[in-house]
Amino acid sequence: MQESLSVLIAIPVLNEERALNSNVRRLIAYLKEEPRLSHFQFEIVIADNGSADATPAIGRDLEQAGLIRYQRLEKKGVGLAFQAAWDAADSDIVGFMDLDLSTDLRHLPDALEPISKKEVELVCGSRLLPDSQVRRRPLFREVTSRVLNLLIRTLLGSRITDAMCGFKFLTARSYRQLRQAYAASDGWFFSAELSLSAEKLGIPWREIPVSWTDNSDSRSSRMFLSLLLQYLKRILEIRRMRRARTERCNHRRTRSEAQ
Repeated sequence: MQESLSVLIAIPVLNEERALNSNVRRLIAYLKEEPRLSHFQFEIVIADNGSADATPAIGRDLEQAGLIRYQRLEKKGVGLAFQAAWDAADSDIVGFMDLDLSTDLRHLPDALEPISKKEVELVCGSRLLPDSQVRRRPLFREVTSRVLNLLIRTLLGSRITDAMCGFKFLTARSYRQLRQAYAASDGWFFSAELSLSAEKLGIPWREIPVSWTDNSDSRSSRMFLSLLLQYLKRILEIRRMRRARTERCNHRRTRSEAQ
């Protein structure tokens, strides 16, 4: 009999009054009906990053119905929202996905089964593997995403194909290890930095191809340019930090050999 594991799924939201109720209920229905998920116990945390519309009221209604846990942070930062949700968790596995369900729900078992079988500690969705499928994504966003991932692989020496895909799950043990070893971004780059830090630390990880549909609205499209600049800045910061760390290690080694 397969061991029962608890899974916390954090979903970041900001002014999502139109989609919150329907998409949360759609996710819950899938978690209950999918046979491959029967040995997992799920908790869904809606991580509200300061919504100013009806999102808080809808979130609290869903919480009172016993469907989710609603958590509101007044300070902006998707990374902060994830960390707040996961730090308070008592789950075996933690993860996150987008409220718009861009990543097809059928990939949830694909992500959780390798972790439950102890094959890996971290599973990342990728839109850039040969078997991945991407639909309705504007050309500009597709090109910039590929360029950013290429920069990550080139400048940071990573083997990850799609560091910024918002579909990741890992053991709570590995998350705590990553939190202690590396400073994580408070913003959207948290998703990428989680994978990059795990890779750097030698935590076993795997990418899986996903079917992904761009369900973004005009508001998120406007945010994309701002996020693009944030990503570039953080990539260069990580490169500088890694170089400085390497130089310090080399300096200590040289001094030790001289003695």
